Amino acid sequence: MKATLEFNLPEDREEHLMAVKSLELHLSLWDIDQYLRERMKYGNLKQDKYEVYEEVRNQLYEIMDHYNVRFNS
Repeated sequence: MKATLEFNLPEDREEHLMAVKSLELHLSLWDIDQYLRERMKYGNLKQDKYEVYEEVRNQLYEIMDHYNVRFNS
């Protein structure tokens, strides 16, 4: 199966960039998630600070879920 995306450039420049930069966006989200995970796991955080990192990480997952974006798909 093949999929082809077509854009009328320069009119569709913004849509084109969104499509071709999707890997970079995915990797950015991954890096944010891993940063939060590492801080939670190895940061020797006090409970209140740990909970803030946990809340931010959970919010990241909720936002991704809202847009049907997952790391393992």
